[in-house]
Amino acid sequence: MAFSRGYDISRSSMMPQRFAALARITTLLMTEKDSVDLIHTTVKTAYDASQAELAICFLRHVDEDGQILADSFYLADSIGATKQVAALAHRLVEQDEDFLSTIFQRGLPVSIPDMHSSQSSPYLSYIKPIKDGSFRLYTRPQQQHVSEPLKPADVLLDQSDLRSLLAVPLFYRQGAVLGGLLLAHSATHHFTAEDEVLMVSLASTTAVALENDRLHQRIRADEMARQIHEVTEAQKNFLQLIFDTLPDSVFLLRGPDARLVMMNQTAVDVWKQPWHTGQSLQEFFAESHFVVVDDQGHIIPYEQLSIINALRHGTLTRRRPEHIGQAGGDYLSVMTSVSSLHLENILTHEMREKLFLSADEPIVVAVFNDVTPLKEAERMKDDFLALAAHELRSPLAILRGLTQTLLIQTQRGHGPALADWQYETIHGIDQVTNRMTALAEDLLDVARVQAGRIKLEIVPCDLVALVRRVTLRMQVISARHKLRFQTALAYLVVLADVHRMEQVLLNLINNAIKYSPAGGSIEICVAEEERSEQQKMAILSVRDYGIGIPAQQQAIIFGRFARADNARSVAGTGLGLYLCRALVEQQQGRIWFESREDQGSTFFVSLPVYST
Repeated sequence: MAFSRGYDISRSSMMPQRFAALARITTLLMTEKDSVDLIHTTVKTAYDASQAELAICFLRHVDEDGQILADSFYLADSIGATKQVAALAHRLVEQDEDFLSTIFQRGLPVSIPDMHSSQSSPYLSYIKPIKDGSFRLYTRPQQQHVSEPLKPADVLLDQSDLRSLLAVPLFYRQGAVLGGLLLAHSATHHFTAEDEVLMVSLASTTAVALENDRLHQRIRADEMARQIHEVTEAQKNFLQLIFDTLPDSVFLLRGPDARLVMMNQTAVDVWKQPWHTGQSLQEFFAESHFVVVDDQGHIIPYEQLSIINALRHGTLTRRRPEHIGQAGGDYLSVMTSVSSLHLENILTHEMREKLFLSADEPIVVAVFNDVTPLKEAERMKDDFLALAAHELRSPLAILRGLTQTLLIQTQRGHGPALADWQYETIHGIDQVTNRMTALAEDLLDVARVQAGRIKLEIVPCDLVALVRRVTLRMQVISARHKLRFQTALAYLVVLADVHRMEQVLLNLINNAIKYSPAGGSIEICVAEEERSEQQKMAILSVRDYGIGIPAQQQAIIFGRFARADNARSVAGTGLGLYLCRALVEQQQGRIWFESREDQGSTFFVSLPVYST
């Protein structure tokens, strides 16, 4: 609030009028809510009331609890007739701290009638204490008895036009000095007893107003903090409520070691193990003895977990099949999805503190979709398919044996000759029986893979000889396709199951033939790739120039019964590539592909090279 000149408290006024005006200004000071305006009003009032040529207010720094932080003063406000006033005030703070401290810490007003007089050493005041603790006002200035009276500061003496000085302390709690008002004038004996009394009253009122303002600010700050806390708590509870309504297990995690921020009720109910806020994933797994395994039952190393990859490398995961449980016990089958969150411009600072989130920590949300019921239904389906395939094997074997016997015996002249239509019918039955037998074997293999009962006989074998042998066998299937086997190696020994690798290669070449209906070249290559000094890999590739795989369906092509839309017109079950991946991965290999629709596909298989 700015000072109003409507209050006439000039020296020409009578004493009662000046005090009445001061009372009105006191009311203004006590209602002022801004400490800067409050100080300025005080300085302006002191300046006008005493008709000083220089008025300065010095204060000490106070913390939010009202404790004085240091003995040093700082310049709070100043008014003067010359441009040198501000510089003078700053010099008082920087160079003559002892002078300010000594003046204001006396606890009484100090009046120096003439700072240039040799008799200015004793400080004078119209107000002096008496024995009962009260003060007495004298008509003449009384000398104060001090042990080491100080002369005026050099910076004041340098201002030759300043002669008389009046300094009044601002008292704080329990008599502590918060600061003071310093007034100066170029005339000697300028400040009167009336000025001193008015300034003491003004200083006292200002000190109380400052304390009230500090308390008011503290109350406002506490109220604002309380409101922020309530809003933040409500936001957190609302977020938790949203989490708890989700049917899947949801976790909010932070930092490279995956510390828990919050989790929903579904996760608590499903996992049945306490994961405490702030606890890392590794600590939780150690306490609960949890492990994560893949579809083949292999434990996924901690550094390769979806959550850790997302937090440390930014790798996102979409519906990765995993199984979580205690080693040797039951496992929970889940589809894991992990996504990064960028909350810098969304969450308030208070909300981040409430959730223990720092500004530079990565944050992810992990969703575990419990697919145990689906897995159980899938297992029952697999059991049924395995049973059906097993039951079909015997009648199919009998039917195939009968058709082949009939064809062979007729060709040898045993029995009557078959008409052309009879021969074609029996030959068709034989082909269908072969396809049914192959389907039954595939279904049985799928059931074995799902149950983890595929038995492999891993031995060193020559991949070059194996591929050459299978290529020659497959060449007779289609006269419209030219199979080209290319390699610069005379031999390449790998660790593999010979029978299963032949099954994988037969499937890949058969697919290349089926999905190249126009015929053409099919290129089969074998090469060696050095991954490191200790590891070399054999790379097998099968390339066709057929219909290719649509980009939007490439992610599912290794799934069970998965087929691309553009392959529906071609006979097939969608089990071949699923089995290929399972068989290759169980031989410590990897299978992948590159494809463009209408331009063809290339499938790759890598296997570890056998090292003696």
